[in-house]
This record gives sequence, structure tokens and C-alpha cells, in this order.
Amino acid sequence: MPDVPGLELQGCLVERGEVSVHRAQRSVDRAPVRLTFLACDEPASPEQEERQQRFLEENERLLGLRCPALLRALDMGSSSGGCWLVQEDSEGACLLELIEADDQALSVPVALAIGAQVGQALATLDRAEVLHRDLSPEAILIGADGQARLVGFGLNVESSYDRLANGQAPLGQVDFLSPEQVEGDLPLNPRTDVYGLAATLFRCLSGRTPHGGATLFTRLRAIAHEAPPDLRSLRPDVPDSLAEVLSRCLEWDADDRPLPRDVPPLFTLVARDMGLIEGPPERSDWSRELLAGWVRRHLERSGPAATPGVVLRLLGTDRALERALRVGESLEVGRSGESPVSLRFGWISRRHAEIELGRDQQVRVTDLRSANGTELNRTRLQEAAVLSDGDLLAFGKSRFEVTLLRGEEIPAPRGCELCQRDLTGEDLEGGEARAACRERLEVDRAESEARVVRALAEARFSVVERRDSLGLFRRYRAQRRKRTFLVSAIELGQRNAKRFAEASQKAMLLKHEAIVPVLDVDVRSGVLIVVCQDRRADTLSERVASGGPLEPRAVAGLGRILADALDAALGAGVMGFVRPDLLLYSDDDPPTLLDLGLAPGLVEAARTRPGLCARPVYLAPEAPDVGSLSPAGVVYGLGATLVYALTGRPVAELRAGERYDYLPVSHVPGLPRRLAKQLAQCTALDPERRPQAPGSLVLDFEGLMLDTAPPHDTSASEDEGTRPPGF
Repeated sequence: MPDVPGLELQGCLVERGEVSVHRAQRSVDRAPVRLTFLACDEPASPEQEERQQRFLEENERLLGLRCPALLRALDMGSSSGGCWLVQEDSEGACLLELIEADDQALSVPVALAIGAQVGQALATLDRAEVLHRDLSPEAILIGADGQARLVGFGLNVESSYDRLANGQAPLGQVDFLSPEQVEGDLPLNPRTDVYGLAATLFRCLSGRTPHGGATLFTRLRAIAHEAPPDLRSLRPDVPDSLAEVLSRCLEWDADDRPLPRDVPPLFTLVARDMGLIEGPPERSDWSRELLAGWVRRHLERSGPAATPGVVLRLLGTDRALERALRVGESLEVGRSGESPVSLRFGWISRRHAEIELGRDQQVRVTDLRSANGTELNRTRLQEAAVLSDGDLLAFGKSRFEVTLLRGEEIPAPRGCELCQRDLTGEDLEGGEARAACRERLEVDRAESEARVVRALAEARFSVVERRDSLGLFRRYRAQRRKRTFLVSAIELGQRNAKRFAEASQKAMLLKHEAIVPVLDVDVRSGVLIVVCQDRRADTLSERVASGGPLEPRAVAGLGRILADALDAALGAGVMGFVRPDLLLYSDDDPPTLLDLGLAPGLVEAARTRPGLCARPVYLAPEAPDVGSLSPAGVVYGLGATLVYALTGRPVAELRAGERYDYLPVSHVPGLPRRLAKQLAQCTALDPERRPQAPGSLVLDFEGLMLDTAPPHDTSASEDEGTRPPGF
């Protein structure tokens, strides 16, 4: 985490390569600010020093700029760990989130208002000789006051061309890059950002980017060599004057585009022709009034987010439970596996206790005449008692500390990427959630299978063998032009499939012997198709189920290979999620990881069963979903997978749709002491106690391979021969 004097960090908003954006507050006056931090090693490499120098030089010019469409720069500096920019904070919704939530193209007046306001920001930046380089819908915030603000300065400190030349994926969205950013041999200038603004408005008005393509390379080639389509062919109601302005701004040659200072007057002129401006433009707040009304209508349509009344957390010595309770809802604690809170111990009765949230917002616990009783703060309950934050609650010998979260403390609901339903607490396993997912994903599975096979045939694949499906992914061995491939397919609908395909392009850039190469990500008739090199090995879960757990030395060797692969993926900007059924394992061939680099939503789909959208036990406890993994979270998945390979059991349990039962690996009998300690560190519940990057584990696992090798002394007994000294 960045350490900036005088600031207290409150959460990470964006993390892109070496740059991260955080919400923070100043220690002096508690004022909210936005921190952009560029991290570097100590000592810094020449490339890092060059990026730091450019970061500081350009952001220094932001100091003192005054423009309503820019966040005011307050401070900047550097230290041995990196350099930073501090800006004022602003409440607002990301333009990308707004247009995706509305699920429809923007109206022409709203697009004009955004263009005029962001154009004013570009004119201000031009006077200060500052380039943004990464203008896209994600870089624009729209506030409730109707003001659009350009954010994201410093995120693109390394040019997209340089990364592509080195075999790496660009850090930002490629669809809004200008031709000179893709070509690399053309200098960037202020008109580069004019192109980005026009591409953003093209996306808002048409629902698609100026240059399409199913893969990263086809889209980059289109930007560099093809003209965008006429906007009027995609959106006939767009005025000719606006279509012509955007066409000029999207010219291949930057010299043919308008200067930034000319952009706001062009949009204002179109607005005047449409009758949106009355009186002198400089005295009219037409753009803010339009955007404020649009945001207000969006909020009215979406409505207030429904939140549970209370989130109940019970933390024990080796168990943890978190559940959301609405008014009138209750949880039953018992020994049965069907109980919402299942504690399978001899001292727990089949129906032991009940926890309920009353209409007065009080959480009460009632003993259900259990044999060993229920205690609150070491006093046995005779009747219902009210729970408070910090109470000690015991069911027989199982003791927990109580935490109650209310109001603003309640975590935001998680959404199922595929059925779009918010999932919190009981919804994870509730009947409504099961019905919603099943209705969307499981109805008429035979017809769905036929549609997927037809889509494969459209892509010129013939199915040779059907592999076991993984979650909602269907897996096949398929042939095309006499070559055999491992093909994964999932039916998502054309729009979602294209969105996931665009977000999965990094998978094709990952090159490592322990990563199954992704050759193509295609979309046919609403089916997303992922084409990989053929691998005949079973998954690790299948191998352990049929042949039993692996030997300690094999587990250490597996850990070394996976740590190296995950570190290579991390260097390419991919947070690798590992679990036994995403790992192909054979005694004869090196292990290889599946699905690395795919969009997080696809990895979620690979572990989701229709009707049950639950967190996997191989996901780090602090991560609400695969997309929010940190390097320490990647280490957790690696450690949890190795524990399964060594013991045949996961490190956590999933019951009734909730993950709450942690099994400390250090307490599993029969494990070599050093290996058990290493895995316990990797799977620690506190992310700060884990190794902070998979690359740091490579040498550790190499040492464990030597430690777990059988000794050469053949006179040793069989028992001694499998346990070297020190274990």
C-alpha cells in the first residue's frame, strides 16, 4: 500500500500496472482527496526512472489549473517507493457505468453536453501542455450537479505502443486509442486526446466503438488502417452537423483533427442549431442542466439500492460466519448439514439456537432447548437475549465474538455477472436466486447445447470429444483443419459475449510453460468461444480423486512451477486465480493452468453452478470476487490449491451457500513441518501475513523440494526415509 505523508488511505479505486488510484483523506482537516500513486522498485530501474520523471513533469503542470471539468491538483511529491499526485475528490458516477446501466445509447443532447464540458477540459490542458493519453468512458465522472469531470491522469505512464512492442497488453482500453498511439512512430500531440473524446462519444451514441473486432489484434489493426463507419448509418437520428464534427475528430492524420480549443465551440454550435441554447452560450448552463437532469432520471430509474438491515459476523478460533439479516428473518444453528448455520460437533444439538432480527432492529438469540445450552457473555440463556457488538456467544463448546454491521457499514451487494442479480447473505442460496439463475441458464439445456455446437460449427470446429463441463463453461476437444484444440464455450448473448471477449484479450499474450496458451477468443451467435492448445491431462481435482493426494515433494515442485507462472502473469497485469479444477496435472507432463487472463466474469462463470452463485473456497477471504484479487489474494489461491493437492481437502468449507469454516493447515496431521508452515502462511486469513507476491515463493518451494526428497541412506527405516530431520 502507498505511504504518503499526511494522507490516510480509504480504498483503492483503480489499479493498472504500477499505477493505482485511491480514495484518501488528509490528516489535517479530514478533507477527502484522490491519490494517484506510481510505484517503483528500490533501486529504480532506468525505465521506472523515466516513467517517474514524466509523471512528475506532466502532473506538475496540473498544479494551479482551474477548470470545472478538471479535479483541482493539490499536491505532488516522490519518495523511495514511488511518486504521487493528490487531487480534490468529487462524487460522481463513471460514464461507462451510466451508459451500461441504462442499456441504451445516449440521447444527442446529453452527448453534446458531455462533449462540450470535456472539450473545455482538453482546451485547458492544451494551454498547460498536458496530455491525458487515456481518454475513454472510464475517465469521465458525471456528478449529480451536472458537471462532467476528466480523471485518470497518470494511469497510462507507459505508452501502448511500447507495451505492444514488448509483447504485453496495453494498460487501458485499446478501443479509444488514436492511430498514432497504436503505430508508435508518430508523435503524440493534444489532438490525440481529441480523438479519444470523439471515440468516447461515438461509443455513447452508437453503442459500439469506432473500430470493432473480436480480438485485440484485429481492433488494433482497424484503428491503424481502417476508417470508422459513418455514425449516421448506426444512429440515423444523429444530426449531420454532429456526425461531421465526430468524423473530423476521428481523422487518421492528427493534423486533420480540430485543435482542443476549437472542440467546445463546435459542440456548442451544434447545440445552438438544435435549439438547446437560449441567449449567449457563455451565460447559459445548458450543458450542466442537461446532464443534471439525465443523472437524476437515471437515479430514479435505478432506485435506491436495497440493503439488508444488519450483517451478523461471528468469529471463532477456527470458524467464521457472515450473514445478512433483514427484518423478520432468522437463522437456525444446528448440527444438521441443512441448518443455515451448521456446526457438526457432538455438543451441538440438531436444533440448537435461533438468531432473529426483529422489527425494532434488535438481533436476538434464543436457545431451542439444546442439550448443552447457549451462553451469552458466559451466562446461560433461559430466554431470548439481545446481541450487541463485541458480545461473546457460545453454542455448547463453540465460542464466537459477535460483530454487528448496520447502515453505511454494510458491504455493498455482490452481483452475479451472468444473471445480473445482486447476491447478499441469504440470497446466495435463497430460492429466488436459484430460480432466477435456473430460469436464465438451465432452462432447456439440450437446446442450449445444440446452439453451442452450432456456434462451434459456424467457427469451423467439429467436436471430437465432450469434456466435463466446468461450471457454466462447456469444454470440448474439437478439430479445425486437422488440428485438435481444447475449446471452452459459454452462451451469454451477443452483447455480453462481445464484452467478455474484449476483456479477455490479455489471455493471448501470456507465454509460460505452465499456462495453457489461449490462441483465440471468438464470438459466434451469442456464444463466446475460447480456443486453447490441446491438453489431454486430467484436472488436479480429478487426479486427487482417482489417485489420492500427492507426495510432499511433488506438492513442493508443483508450488514452484505455479508460483513462477503466476508471477509471470502478474508481470503482464493478470491476477491469476488458481483452483484444482483449473489446473491440468499429469505425472508425465508439466502442470498447466487453464483460463489465465480471461475476464474475471468468465472465471466466475467457470466456478458457478446454475442456481448457486457462491464464493469458492479457493478465493481469498478478503476478495468479494475474482476481479478484485490482489497479489496476496493470488498467493492465497496458490496455497489453498497446494493444500488440496497434499491432503485431498480444501482449507475452507462451503455450507448452505456461505463460506465460514476455516480449517488451519498447521493442524492437519502428518504434514512435514516446514511445508505446513509455508502453506499456513500462504492461506492466512489476514492478507498482510501472507507473502505479498507469488514470485517470492519460487525459491522457497525449490528449497522445500530438496527438504522433502527421500534421503540416500538406504539403511534408514521406511518411516524415517519419508521424514527428513527437522520435520
